[in-house]
Amino acid sequence: LDLRNIAMKGTLFTDGLVSKCQHSLKAVRSGSYDSECPVMNLLVEQGSSTLIVAFGTYGFEWGGVLTSCCGDTDVLYLHDQYKSSYRQDGIDAFLGKVGSKYSEVLAIGTSQAAFGAVYHNQCFDRVLAFSPMMNGFDIQKMHRVMNPLHRRTSCKVSIIAGRLNPLDVSACNMFLNFFVKSTVKVTFYESGEHGAR
Repeated sequence: LDLRNIAMKGTLFTDGLVSKCQHSLKAVRSGSYDSECPVMNLLVEQGSSTLIVAFGTYGFEWGGVLTSCCGDTDVLYLHDQYKSSYRQDGIDAFLGKVGSKYSEVLAIGTSQAAFGAVYHNQCFDRVLAFSPMMNGFDIQKMHRVMNPLHRRTSCKVSIIAGRLNPLDVSACNMFLNFFVKSTVKVTFYESGEHGAR
């Protein structure tokens, strides 16, 4: 699956995505909830060998897009109700347990949720992150919380951000300097908005 194509078929922009997918829990077919995970979660299983982990900032906002584009793909929806940028203990273990059943595990997210996807990159084969940023927009703190073990990931991380947004550019530069160069690619587009707008 090409995460970029999935995103392009839906609404990329954070505000549009949230407003378009307010009904996302209705759009997401019934799934299972795991109480061992420290964040809200919903696993929709279709019997696929590929899992998409959809990190949400405002809820399960990728639901409408992924349901319409990937109806036969298993999707794990996450929502960090604590606004911690997905840094609670136990998330890696949960993602590892769920992901072990699949031959390919992909992740997607915007803003704080994108940071969560990048932060847990060792659990994935590929990550698509739109303007990854920790809650509070603190670039120095972002660098401090990144685990040194994450530098040597084999995950391919693709980051998309607005070239005219200084915070997004700073965050992208931090990630470029943090990861082994062959594992991360940053694509800028001409916008000053945050969140793939």
